[in-house]
Amino acid sequence: QFDPTSIAILDTNSAIPAQQIKAPPPPLRVPVRVTRYAPGQIDLQLDSAPPAGSALIVSENYFPGWTAAVDGRAALVDRAEYNLIGVQLPASARQVSLRFDDPAYERGKVITLLALVASLILVAVGVVRGRTRDPA
Repeated sequence: QFDPTSIAILDTNSAIPAQQIKAPPPPLRVPVRVTRYAPGQIDLQLDSAPPAGSALIVSENYFPGWTAAVDGRAALVDRAEYNLIGVQLPASARQVSLRFDDPAYERGKVITLLALVASLILVAVGVVRGRTRDPA
């Protein structure tokens, strides 16, 4: 029987090393605390070090652009459980930092803000012109 607390499903093309198993391993009991949760930023603290070969599954939608650091060192990040974030953990892992940076998303935000400013300017110009017209 599949138990999501002890097994993670990874794509066969995943960058995170995985192995096929014949029987489910016992679940890891490594408590994880969220120390920071903000848009595009997640910091996690593991209460104890996991065994080698472990992966942390974060319940946040995966999208290309997520990067991870484990104890300050870059770590592999990939899709896990079909749409969640998976992070490869070394045996000594205690802190995990996730950051989201997508240049296309940032460009989209700038374009949206510029369009909003342009719209506000056009509305302001229309209001000023409407007030200065002669009532002829």
